[in-house]
Order: sequence, then structure tokens, then C-alpha cells
Amino acid sequence: MTVVLNGKAIACNRGKSLTDLLIQESIDMSNLAIAVDDVVISRAKWADFILKDNSKILLIKATQGG
Repeated sequence: MTVVLNGKAIACNRGKSLTDLLIQESIDMSNLAIAVDDVVISRAKWADFILKDNSKILLIKATQGG
């Protein structure tokens, strides 16, 4: 199946969770917020949130600055 991660099509197996995808793509999970199909997914649900074909995933990395 294919998901869209920050505008880029990514191939992944059916049944993958958000956490599985982050590991597959070597994405640092610290200071990260995720929305799937315009719905924010809490960090506590990442491991249980199963992705669907054509899910649109937006990763937002919090940074410090002033």
C-alpha cells in the first residue's frame, strides 16, 4: 500500500502502525506531532494507530527558538 508522508508517497505493508512507519523511515520521534488525514493523533496512540492506503500523514517537528 502507499501512504503520503509530508507530501511524499511512501510504500509500506498493510497493517503498519504510525510507530512502524516512523521506524521504517528512520524518523526521530522526539518533539514530534503527527496528524493523519487532518486529525491529530496523540503519541499514546501511535503504536496502535493502523495506517490505511492513501493515508495523508503530516509530521510537525517542534523546534526551539526566539
